[in-house]
Amino acid sequence: MTPLTLYIYSNNTDLHCISAFESIKQMMPNTPIQKLQRYRKFTFSFNETTTEKAQSHLSQLLDTSYDILNPNKESYYLDQLPRVKTTTSCSVDVLKQHTTDDNRLCQRLQFKYPTIPLQSLKQSITWTFIFSKKLSENDVNATYDQLILTTSRTSGLFVNPLFETASLYSIQNSAPSLSN
Repeated sequence: MTPLTLYIYSNNTDLHCISAFESIKQMMPNTPIQKLQRYRKFTFSFNETTTEKAQSHLSQLLDTSYDILNPNKESYYLDQLPRVKTTTSCSVDVLKQHTTDDNRLCQRLQFKYPTIPLQSLKQSITWTFIFSKKLSENDVNATYDQLILTTSRTSGLFVNPLFETASLYSIQNSAPSLSN
């Protein structure tokens, strides 16, 4: 099986992102967070032996179906986010605990495209926090603890622990590029 990861972002103003960033500024007036980017993340598994064949199948899905991407208002990065070498960033994956939506979408794509060897897919939201200054891993983890997981009415913003899980999967001294 060959896995591919697609990070989809809005070509236009992302209202979810603006709302979240404004909430962060209200919760933490002296926040070190300078920018915020949101991606819809899809992880596909194709029953192929090479990455090139899997990419060809993914390209066919993206070219012929609006189930994953709307090319009129969205673009994507394949497998990783681009980097800028100016600051610290962290990325957080927010994943639903129940995968019924993923299973339904996978089955719909398998039905529509029986010649594409799609085995499975997972959806999540990736939030990338870009900080105004370099931070230690402890400072990034403290920000994660304060902002991400909802533990009370005054703490947490991005994850409802009743039906979502989060993982801090990337702390970098270079930040992903925002679509400038």
